[in-house]
Amino acid sequence: MTTLARPLPPTSKPILGPRAYPLLGSLPQMRKDALAFFRSIPANYGGVARLMLGPQNFVLVTDPIAVKHCLIDNNKNYPKNYESTAQVFGEGLLSSNGDFWLRQRRIMQPAFHQREIANFASVMVEHAQRMVAGWPANTPLFVLKEMMQVTQTVILQVMFSTNIGTRTAEMGMAFDEIVAHFNRNMFTPIQLPWAKKRFDRAIQQIDEFLYGLIAERRQNLANAPQDLLTTLLTAIDPDTGQGMSDKQLRDEMLTLYFAGHETTATTLAWTLYFLAQNPAVEAKVREEITMVVGNRSPTIEDWQKLGYTRRVIDETLRMRSPAWMFTRIAKEDDMVNGYAIRKGQTMMFSPYVTHHLPEFWPEPDRFDPDRFLPGADVARPKAAYMPFSAGTRMCIGNIFALVESSLMLVTMLQAGKLIPVGNLSPKPHSGVILRPPSDMQMRFLR
Repeated sequence: MTTLARPLPPTSKPILGPRAYPLLGSLPQMRKDALAFFRSIPANYGGVARLMLGPQNFVLVTDPIAVKHCLIDNNKNYPKNYESTAQVFGEGLLSSNGDFWLRQRRIMQPAFHQREIANFASVMVEHAQRMVAGWPANTPLFVLKEMMQVTQTVILQVMFSTNIGTRTAEMGMAFDEIVAHFNRNMFTPIQLPWAKKRFDRAIQQIDEFLYGLIAERRQNLANAPQDLLTTLLTAIDPDTGQGMSDKQLRDEMLTLYFAGHETTATTLAWTLYFLAQNPAVEAKVREEITMVVGNRSPTIEDWQKLGYTRRVIDETLRMRSPAWMFTRIAKEDDMVNGYAIRKGQTMMFSPYVTHHLPEFWPEPDRFDPDRFLPGADVARPKAAYMPFSAGTRMCIGNIFALVESSLMLVTMLQAGKLIPVGNLSPKPHSGVILRPPSDMQMRFLR
Protein backbone atom coordinates (compact mmCIF):
# COMPACT_ATOMS: atom_id res chain seq x y z
CA MET A 1 0.00 0.00 0.00
CA THR A 2 1.50 3.33 -1.05
CA THR A 3 1.54 6.41 1.14
CA LEU A 4 1.73 9.99 0.02
CA ALA A 5 4.25 11.29 2.52
CA ARG A 6 7.58 9.74 3.44
CA PRO A 7 9.60 11.13 6.38
CA LEU A 8 12.63 13.05 5.18
CA PRO A 9 15.91 11.91 6.73
CA PRO A 10 18.16 14.45 8.46
CA THR A 11 20.57 14.18 5.53
CA SER A 12 19.89 13.51 1.88
CA LYS A 13 21.80 13.80 -1.36
CA PRO A 14 22.04 17.34 -2.75
CA ILE A 15 20.10 17.84 -5.97
CA LEU A 16 22.53 19.27 -8.50
CA GLY A 17 21.78 21.08 -11.74
CA PRO A 18 23.12 23.37 -14.48
CA ARG A 19 24.14 26.96 -13.91
CA ALA A 20 21.23 29.34 -13.39
CA TYR A 21 21.47 33.03 -14.33
CA PRO A 22 19.62 35.67 -12.29
CA LEU A 23 15.95 35.93 -13.38
CA LEU A 24 16.57 33.81 -16.50
CA GLY A 25 17.74 30.57 -14.89
CA SER A 26 18.89 28.17 -17.61
CA LEU A 27 16.63 29.63 -20.31
CA PRO A 28 19.57 30.96 -22.38
CA GLN A 29 21.12 27.47 -22.64
CA MET A 30 17.77 25.85 -23.31
CA ARG A 31 16.82 28.24 -26.11
CA LYS A 32 19.97 27.44 -28.08
CA ASP A 33 18.95 23.79 -28.41
CA ALA A 34 16.32 22.60 -25.93
CA LEU A 35 16.61 18.88 -26.66
CA ALA A 36 20.41 18.82 -26.50
CA PHE A 37 20.29 20.85 -23.28
CA PHE A 38 17.81 18.49 -21.60
CA ARG A 39 19.77 15.43 -22.73
CA SER A 40 22.96 16.84 -21.21
CA ILE A 41 21.46 17.12 -17.73
CA PRO A 42 21.37 13.45 -16.60
CA ALA A 43 24.89 12.88 -17.97
CA ASN A 44 26.24 15.82 -15.96
CA TYR A 45 24.00 15.99 -12.89
CA GLY A 46 22.24 12.62 -12.55
CA GLY A 47 18.76 11.26 -13.08
CA VAL A 48 17.24 13.60 -10.46
CA ALA A 49 18.48 17.13 -11.14
CA ARG A 50 17.66 20.74 -10.27
CA LEU A 51 16.59 23.01 -13.12
CA MET A 52 15.72 26.71 -13.13
CA LEU A 53 13.80 28.04 -16.14
CA GLY A 54 13.09 31.72 -15.67
CA PRO A 55 11.58 32.13 -12.21
CA GLN A 56 10.38 28.52 -12.08
CA ASN A 57 12.20 25.85 -10.11
CA PHE A 58 11.90 22.25 -11.40
CA VAL A 59 13.29 18.88 -10.44
CA LEU A 60 13.96 16.99 -13.68
CA VAL A 61 13.43 13.25 -13.16
CA THR A 62 14.83 11.08 -15.96
CA ASP A 63 16.14 7.95 -14.19
CA PRO A 64 13.57 5.16 -14.85
CA ILE A 65 13.63 3.97 -11.22
CA ALA A 66 12.83 7.47 -9.99
CA VAL A 67 10.23 7.91 -12.74
CA LYS A 68 8.54 4.67 -11.70
CA HIS A 69 8.44 5.79 -8.08
CA CYS A 70 6.75 9.09 -8.94
CA LEU A 71 4.36 7.99 -11.70
CA ILE A 72 3.52 4.45 -10.62
CA ASP A 73 4.49 3.46 -7.06
CA ASN A 74 3.59 6.74 -5.34
CA ASN A 75 1.56 8.38 -8.11
CA LYS A 76 -1.05 9.84 -5.74
CA ASN A 77 1.62 12.15 -4.40
CA TYR A 78 2.28 13.63 -7.86
CA PRO A 79 -0.98 14.93 -9.36
CA LYS A 80 -1.21 17.12 -12.41
CA ASN A 81 -1.42 20.87 -11.97
CA TYR A 82 -1.87 22.26 -15.46
CA GLU A 83 -3.41 25.70 -15.04
CA SER A 84 -2.64 26.65 -18.63
CA THR A 85 -4.19 23.52 -20.12
CA ALA A 86 -7.19 23.79 -17.81
CA GLN A 87 -7.95 27.12 -19.52
CA VAL A 88 -8.53 25.12 -22.70
CA PHE A 89 -9.49 21.58 -21.69
CA GLY A 90 -11.35 22.38 -18.47
CA GLU A 91 -11.70 19.21 -16.43
CA GLY A 92 -11.02 16.78 -19.27
CA LEU A 93 -8.86 13.73 -18.60
CA LEU A 94 -5.73 15.67 -19.57
CA SER A 95 -5.99 18.18 -16.74
CA SER A 96 -8.38 16.86 -14.06
CA ASN A 97 -7.37 15.05 -10.85
CA GLY A 98 -8.65 13.01 -7.94
CA ASP A 99 -12.10 11.47 -7.69
CA PHE A 100 -13.47 13.54 -10.58
CA TRP A 101 -10.73 12.28 -12.92
CA LEU A 102 -11.30 8.69 -11.75
CA ARG A 103 -15.04 8.98 -12.40
CA GLN A 104 -14.50 10.38 -15.89
CA ARG A 105 -11.88 7.76 -16.71
CA ARG A 106 -14.23 4.99 -15.56
CA ILE A 107 -17.05 6.34 -17.73
CA MET A 108 -14.86 6.74 -20.81
CA GLN A 109 -12.69 3.62 -20.61
CA PRO A 110 -15.13 1.25 -22.38
CA ALA A 111 -15.05 3.48 -25.49
CA PHE A 112 -11.33 2.75 -25.86
CA HIS A 113 -11.33 -1.01 -25.48
CA GLN A 114 -9.76 -2.72 -28.48
CA ARG A 115 -13.09 -4.18 -29.59
CA GLU A 116 -14.50 -0.66 -29.84
CA ILE A 117 -11.45 0.64 -31.69
CA ALA A 118 -11.97 -2.17 -34.21
CA ASN A 119 -15.15 -0.36 -35.29
CA PHE A 120 -13.08 2.68 -36.26
CA ALA A 121 -10.27 0.86 -38.10
CA SER A 122 -12.05 1.01 -41.45
CA VAL A 123 -12.50 4.79 -41.05
CA MET A 124 -8.74 5.19 -40.52
CA VAL A 125 -7.91 3.14 -43.61
CA GLU A 126 -10.57 4.76 -45.80
CA HIS A 127 -9.31 8.29 -45.15
CA ALA A 128 -5.67 7.25 -45.60
CA GLN A 129 -6.60 5.75 -49.00
CA ARG A 130 -8.37 8.96 -50.02
CA MET A 131 -5.33 10.96 -49.00
CA VAL A 132 -2.80 8.99 -51.04
CA ALA A 133 -5.19 8.80 -54.01
CA GLY A 134 -5.12 12.58 -54.12
CA TRP A 135 -1.34 12.91 -53.97
CA PRO A 136 0.16 14.03 -57.30
CA ALA A 137 3.01 11.75 -58.34
CA ASN A 138 6.57 13.01 -57.91
CA THR A 139 5.40 16.34 -56.48
CA PRO A 140 6.83 17.58 -53.15
CA LEU A 141 4.41 17.21 -50.24
CA PHE A 142 4.53 18.94 -46.87
CA VAL A 143 4.46 15.74 -44.83
CA LEU A 144 3.33 17.10 -41.46
CA LYS A 145 0.50 19.09 -43.05
CA GLU A 146 -0.75 15.97 -44.90
CA MET A 147 -0.64 13.86 -41.74
CA MET A 148 -2.38 16.56 -39.70
CA GLN A 149 -5.21 16.85 -42.21
CA VAL A 150 -5.88 13.13 -42.44
CA THR A 151 -5.73 12.43 -38.69
CA GLN A 152 -7.95 15.44 -38.05
CA THR A 153 -10.50 14.10 -40.52
CA VAL A 154 -10.39 10.66 -38.88
CA ILE A 155 -10.86 11.89 -35.32
CA LEU A 156 -13.76 14.14 -36.34
CA GLN A 157 -15.41 11.20 -38.12
CA VAL A 158 -14.84 8.93 -35.12
CA MET A 159 -16.16 11.51 -32.67
CA PHE A 160 -19.10 12.91 -34.63
CA SER A 161 -19.80 10.57 -37.60
CA THR A 162 -19.89 13.57 -39.87
CA ASN A 163 -17.81 15.50 -42.33
CA ILE A 164 -17.95 19.10 -41.15
CA GLY A 165 -16.71 20.36 -44.52
CA THR A 166 -15.35 23.89 -44.49
CA ARG A 167 -15.45 23.97 -40.69
CA THR A 168 -12.64 21.40 -40.63
CA ALA A 169 -10.16 24.05 -41.77
CA GLU A 170 -11.67 26.58 -39.35
CA MET A 171 -11.29 24.20 -36.41
CA GLY A 172 -7.78 23.30 -37.52
CA MET A 173 -6.73 26.96 -37.53
CA ALA A 174 -8.32 27.55 -34.13
CA PHE A 175 -6.53 24.55 -32.71
CA ASP A 176 -3.21 25.66 -34.22
CA GLU A 177 -3.63 28.96 -32.38
CA ILE A 178 -4.16 27.07 -29.10
CA VAL A 179 -1.00 25.03 -29.67
CA ALA A 180 0.88 28.24 -30.47
CA HIS A 181 -0.42 29.68 -27.18
CA PHE A 182 0.91 26.68 -25.27
CA ASN A 183 4.27 26.96 -27.02
CA ARG A 184 4.55 30.68 -26.21
CA ASN A 185 3.77 30.11 -22.54
CA MET A 186 5.61 26.85 -22.01
CA PHE A 187 8.28 28.27 -19.70
CA THR A 188 7.55 31.99 -19.72
CA PRO A 189 3.84 32.51 -18.88
CA ILE A 190 3.58 36.10 -20.14
CA GLN A 191 0.59 36.75 -22.39
CA LEU A 192 0.86 39.60 -24.89
CA PRO A 193 -2.46 41.39 -25.50
CA TRP A 194 -2.63 40.61 -29.22
CA ALA A 195 -1.81 36.93 -28.60
CA LYS A 196 -4.38 36.70 -25.80
CA LYS A 197 -7.06 38.11 -28.11
CA ARG A 198 -6.33 35.49 -30.79
CA PHE A 199 -6.29 32.74 -28.19
CA ASP A 200 -9.66 33.80 -26.72
CA ARG A 201 -11.17 33.91 -30.22
CA ALA A 202 -9.92 30.38 -30.94
CA ILE A 203 -11.52 29.07 -27.74
CA GLN A 204 -14.77 30.81 -28.62
CA GLN A 205 -14.83 29.20 -32.09
CA ILE A 206 -14.20 25.74 -30.70
CA ASP A 207 -16.81 26.15 -27.95
CA GLU A 208 -19.46 27.27 -30.44
CA PHE A 209 -18.68 24.26 -32.60
CA LEU A 210 -18.65 21.64 -29.82
CA TYR A 211 -21.63 22.91 -27.83
CA GLY A 212 -23.60 23.13 -31.07
CA LEU A 213 -22.91 19.49 -31.90
CA ILE A 214 -23.71 18.36 -28.33
CA ALA A 215 -27.05 20.22 -28.34
CA GLU A 216 -27.99 18.84 -31.76
CA ARG A 217 -27.15 15.29 -30.67
CA ARG A 218 -29.16 15.52 -27.44
CA GLN A 219 -32.22 16.61 -29.43
CA ASN A 220 -32.01 13.60 -31.75
CA LEU A 221 -30.46 10.94 -29.54
CA ALA A 222 -32.91 8.23 -30.59
CA ASN A 223 -31.54 8.28 -34.15
CA ALA A 224 -27.95 9.10 -33.25
CA PRO A 225 -25.02 7.21 -34.85
CA GLN A 226 -22.81 5.07 -32.62
CA ASP A 227 -19.79 7.34 -32.47
CA LEU A 228 -17.76 8.64 -29.55
CA LEU A 229 -20.10 11.54 -28.88
CA THR A 230 -23.09 9.21 -28.56
CA THR A 231 -21.06 6.75 -26.46
CA LEU A 232 -20.01 9.44 -24.00
CA LEU A 233 -23.38 11.18 -24.02
CA THR A 234 -25.15 7.97 -23.02
CA ALA A 235 -22.43 6.68 -20.68
CA ILE A 236 -23.42 6.31 -17.03
CA ASP A 237 -21.19 6.08 -13.98
CA PRO A 238 -22.16 2.69 -12.45
CA ASP A 239 -21.53 3.99 -8.91
CA THR A 240 -23.59 7.17 -9.13
CA GLY A 241 -25.95 6.55 -12.05
CA GLN A 242 -25.00 9.95 -13.43
CA GLY A 243 -23.92 10.88 -16.93
CA MET A 244 -21.87 13.81 -18.17
CA SER A 245 -23.01 17.43 -18.30
CA ASP A 246 -22.60 19.45 -21.49
CA LYS A 247 -19.52 21.11 -19.98
CA GLN A 248 -17.94 17.73 -19.17
CA LEU A 249 -18.72 16.48 -22.68
CA ARG A 250 -17.15 19.60 -24.17
CA ASP A 251 -14.00 19.19 -22.08
CA GLU A 252 -13.59 15.52 -22.96
CA MET A 253 -14.33 15.95 -26.67
CA LEU A 254 -11.81 18.76 -26.98
CA THR A 255 -9.23 16.68 -25.10
CA LEU A 256 -9.85 13.72 -27.42
CA TYR A 257 -9.59 15.97 -30.46
CA PHE A 258 -6.19 17.20 -29.29
CA ALA A 259 -4.85 13.78 -28.30
CA GLY A 260 -6.52 12.02 -31.22
CA HIS A 261 -4.86 13.77 -34.13
CA GLU A 262 -1.88 15.93 -33.14
CA THR A 263 0.24 13.17 -31.62
CA THR A 264 -0.62 10.56 -34.27
CA ALA A 265 0.14 12.99 -37.09
CA THR A 266 3.59 13.78 -35.72
CA THR A 267 4.29 10.09 -35.14
CA LEU A 268 3.41 9.27 -38.76
CA ALA A 269 5.48 12.14 -40.13
CA TRP A 270 8.51 11.05 -38.09
CA THR A 271 8.00 7.40 -39.10
CA LEU A 272 8.05 8.31 -42.80
CA TYR A 273 11.26 10.24 -42.21
CA PHE A 274 12.96 7.36 -40.36
CA LEU A 275 11.94 4.85 -43.03
CA ALA A 276 13.40 7.11 -45.72
CA GLN A 277 16.64 7.27 -43.74
CA ASN A 278 16.71 3.50 -43.14
CA PRO A 279 15.93 1.67 -46.43
CA ALA A 280 16.66 -1.77 -44.93
CA VAL A 281 13.99 -1.16 -42.29
CA GLU A 282 11.52 0.03 -44.91
CA ALA A 283 12.21 -3.08 -47.00
CA LYS A 284 11.38 -5.31 -44.01
CA VAL A 285 8.15 -3.40 -43.38
CA ARG A 286 7.14 -3.83 -47.04
CA GLU A 287 7.97 -7.53 -46.91
CA GLU A 288 5.75 -7.95 -43.84
CA ILE A 289 2.90 -6.02 -45.47
CA THR A 290 3.12 -8.29 -48.53
CA MET A 291 2.98 -11.41 -46.37
CA VAL A 292 0.25 -10.30 -43.94
CA VAL A 293 -1.96 -7.92 -45.95
CA GLY A 294 -1.09 -8.19 -49.62
CA ASN A 295 -3.01 -5.73 -51.80
CA ARG A 296 -6.23 -5.60 -49.81
CA SER A 297 -7.12 -2.97 -47.23
CA PRO A 298 -5.55 -3.60 -43.78
CA THR A 299 -7.81 -4.46 -40.84
CA ILE A 300 -7.61 -4.47 -37.06
CA GLU A 301 -6.84 -8.21 -37.24
CA ASP A 302 -3.82 -7.44 -39.43
CA TRP A 303 -2.57 -4.95 -36.85
CA GLN A 304 -2.13 -7.74 -34.35
CA LYS A 305 -0.03 -9.71 -36.86
CA LEU A 306 2.15 -6.83 -38.10
CA GLY A 307 4.83 -7.34 -35.47
CA TYR A 308 7.70 -5.62 -37.25
CA THR A 309 5.58 -2.68 -38.39
CA ARG A 310 4.41 -2.19 -34.82
CA ARG A 311 8.02 -2.24 -33.62
CA VAL A 312 8.83 0.49 -36.16
CA ILE A 313 6.10 2.65 -34.60
CA ASP A 314 7.42 1.84 -31.11
CA GLU A 315 10.93 2.89 -32.11
CA THR A 316 9.63 6.10 -33.65
CA LEU A 317 7.85 6.86 -30.38
CA ARG A 318 11.10 6.21 -28.52
CA MET A 319 13.12 8.49 -30.78
CA ARG A 320 10.51 11.25 -31.08
CA SER A 321 7.94 10.98 -28.29
CA PRO A 322 5.26 13.56 -29.22
CA ALA A 323 4.61 14.47 -25.56
CA TRP A 324 8.31 14.89 -24.86
CA MET A 325 7.97 16.65 -21.51
CA PHE A 326 5.34 16.99 -18.76
CA THR A 327 5.15 18.04 -15.12
CA ARG A 328 3.60 17.03 -11.80
CA ILE A 329 3.40 18.70 -8.36
CA ALA A 330 4.56 17.00 -5.15
CA LYS A 331 1.56 16.87 -2.84
CA GLU A 332 3.63 15.97 0.23
CA ASP A 333 7.30 15.59 1.16
CA ASP A 334 8.88 12.51 -0.39
CA MET A 335 12.18 10.70 -0.94
CA VAL A 336 13.11 9.86 -4.54
CA ASN A 337 16.31 7.88 -5.11
CA GLY A 338 17.77 9.34 -1.92
CA TYR A 339 16.84 12.92 -2.81
CA ALA A 340 14.51 14.95 -0.59
CA ILE A 341 11.50 16.30 -2.49
CA ARG A 342 9.56 19.01 -0.70
CA LYS A 343 5.82 19.54 -0.74
CA GLY A 344 4.82 21.83 -3.60
CA GLN A 345 7.90 21.06 -5.72
CA THR A 346 7.24 20.99 -9.48
CA MET A 347 8.57 17.75 -10.94
CA MET A 348 9.45 17.52 -14.62
CA PHE A 349 9.57 14.28 -16.62
CA SER A 350 10.87 13.88 -20.16
CA PRO A 351 10.12 10.69 -22.09
CA TYR A 352 12.44 12.01 -24.81
CA VAL A 353 15.41 12.24 -22.42
CA THR A 354 14.68 8.94 -20.67
CA HIS A 355 14.33 7.25 -24.08
CA HIS A 356 17.84 8.42 -25.00
CA LEU A 357 19.72 7.31 -21.88
CA PRO A 358 22.59 5.19 -23.27
CA GLU A 359 22.68 2.89 -20.23
CA PHE A 360 19.22 1.60 -21.18
CA TRP A 361 19.21 2.32 -24.92
CA PRO A 362 22.67 1.61 -26.46
CA GLU A 363 23.42 3.94 -29.37
CA PRO A 364 20.27 5.89 -28.56
CA ASP A 365 20.33 7.93 -31.77
CA ARG A 366 20.30 4.84 -33.99
CA PHE A 367 16.89 3.80 -35.32
CA ASP A 368 16.50 0.10 -34.44
CA PRO A 369 13.01 -1.47 -34.24
CA ASP A 370 14.53 -4.69 -32.85
CA ARG A 371 14.89 -2.95 -29.50
CA PHE A 372 11.23 -3.97 -29.15
CA LEU A 373 11.52 -7.65 -30.00
CA PRO A 374 9.42 -9.82 -27.66
CA GLY A 375 11.27 -10.17 -24.37
CA ALA A 376 13.74 -7.33 -25.03
CA ASP A 377 12.08 -5.17 -22.38
CA VAL A 378 12.99 -7.64 -19.60
CA ALA A 379 16.45 -6.08 -19.35
CA ARG A 380 15.06 -2.54 -19.03
CA PRO A 381 13.37 -0.87 -16.04
CA LYS A 382 9.62 -0.60 -16.36
CA ALA A 383 9.58 3.17 -16.88
CA ALA A 384 12.48 3.28 -19.34
CA TYR A 385 9.85 3.50 -22.12
CA MET A 386 6.81 5.74 -21.60
CA PRO A 387 5.65 7.45 -24.80
CA PHE A 388 2.11 7.65 -23.38
CA SER A 389 3.24 8.46 -19.81
CA ALA A 390 3.06 5.72 -17.17
CA GLY A 391 0.90 4.42 -14.35
CA THR A 392 -2.76 5.27 -13.87
CA ARG A 393 -2.42 8.48 -15.92
CA MET A 394 -1.26 6.68 -19.05
CA CYS A 395 -3.05 8.09 -22.10
CA ILE A 396 -6.48 6.48 -22.50
CA GLY A 397 -6.12 6.54 -26.30
CA ASN A 398 -2.77 4.76 -26.57
CA ILE A 399 -4.16 1.72 -28.41
CA PHE A 400 -6.22 3.95 -30.70
CA ALA A 401 -3.05 5.87 -31.62
CA LEU A 402 -0.99 2.72 -32.21
CA VAL A 403 -3.67 1.13 -34.40
CA GLU A 404 -4.19 4.32 -36.42
CA SER A 405 -0.44 4.87 -36.93
CA SER A 406 0.12 1.30 -38.08
CA LEU A 407 -2.88 0.98 -40.41
CA MET A 408 -2.25 4.36 -42.03
CA LEU A 409 1.43 3.58 -42.52
CA VAL A 410 0.54 0.28 -44.19
CA THR A 411 -1.96 2.05 -46.46
CA MET A 412 0.60 4.64 -47.56
CA LEU A 413 3.29 2.05 -48.26
CA GLN A 414 0.85 -0.11 -50.24
CA ALA A 415 0.20 2.87 -52.51
CA GLY A 416 3.79 3.90 -53.17
CA LYS A 417 7.01 5.28 -51.80
CA LEU A 418 7.89 8.60 -50.19
CA ILE A 419 11.29 10.03 -51.15
CA PRO A 420 12.97 12.88 -49.24
CA VAL A 421 13.28 16.21 -51.00
CA GLY A 422 16.88 17.38 -50.79
CA ASN A 423 19.16 16.44 -47.90
CA LEU A 424 16.46 15.65 -45.36
CA SER A 425 17.74 16.14 -41.82
CA PRO A 426 14.90 17.84 -39.95
CA LYS A 427 15.51 19.36 -36.53
CA PRO A 428 12.65 18.61 -34.09
CA HIS A 429 10.59 21.56 -32.93
CA SER A 430 10.43 21.25 -29.14
CA GLY A 431 7.13 22.93 -28.40
CA VAL A 432 4.34 21.25 -26.45
CA ILE A 433 4.49 18.49 -29.09
CA LEU A 434 7.79 17.31 -30.58
CA ARG A 435 6.91 18.10 -34.18
CA PRO A 436 9.06 17.79 -37.29
CA PRO A 437 9.51 21.10 -39.13
CA SER A 438 6.40 22.19 -41.02
CA ASP A 439 8.48 22.59 -44.20
CA MET A 440 9.73 18.98 -44.24
CA GLN A 441 8.97 17.71 -47.75
CA MET A 442 8.85 14.33 -49.47
CA ARG A 443 7.89 13.23 -53.01
CA PHE A 444 5.38 10.45 -53.60
CA LEU A 445 6.14 7.77 -56.19
CA ARG A 446 2.99 5.78 -56.91
